[in-house]
Amino acid sequence: MVITGGLVSGSVSAGSQPTVGPEAKVIAATLACIARWGLSKTTLDDVAREAGVSRATVYRLFPGGKPALFRACGASEISRLLLELTNSLDSAGSLDDLLVRVIGGAAGFAATNEAIQMLLRHEPWVLLPFLAFDRQGPILEAAVVFLAPHLERFVEHQVATETVEWAARLVISYTFAPSVTTDLTNDVDVRRMVTNHLMPGVRLASQSSPISMNTLTTPSV
Repeated sequence: MVITGGLVSGSVSAGSQPTVGPEAKVIAATLACIARWGLSKTTLDDVAREAGVSRATVYRLFPGGKPALFRACGASEISRLLLELTNSLDSAGSLDDLLVRVIGGAAGFAATNEAIQMLLRHEPWVLLPFLAFDRQGPILEAAVVFLAPHLERFVEHQVATETVEWAARLVISYTFAPSVTTDLTNDVDVRRMVTNHLMPGVRLASQSSPISMNTLTTPSV
């Protein structure tokens, strides 16, 4: 993943893991500072104090200073989100159940992440490139790498890839522009959206697939 000036412009690999060790302590401190003051007002001195380390230690752990530190925070949070999601998907018995878990889990992650919420309220322009709707946007690209293989239990690869993109775009859209009628952190609302809007599209996309349509609602064996 590449971040220039604190903004993401790359991707997370399927083998990525959240940062551990002393780096994780500094990343957690950085996220706490962003949640408190926002991105532009957070300094390396703030991070060092929050983490209980020296400024020199922060520089040693993240050569390149503030941009490198924010790059690490972005990569860590994306990996943490996607790993949380994938850990809950193996037991999904149908594609619609899997999509409910993915969409509800991602929306819940954003809604309860204090750093993300601070930026959404006060510095949304910081997140726009990070959550780009461009086809190569980091969230979309990483989501496909992590999540599409789970959908392939039910649909072919191309349909799985498209469906993950649809779901990711939906969560991004509702995160930036919350609906007064649909709350993606509410399982009932998410299931209604999946049933009424996403699954019809998946079925249409799967019409030419050699995979039986029964696999959309029946666990693979």
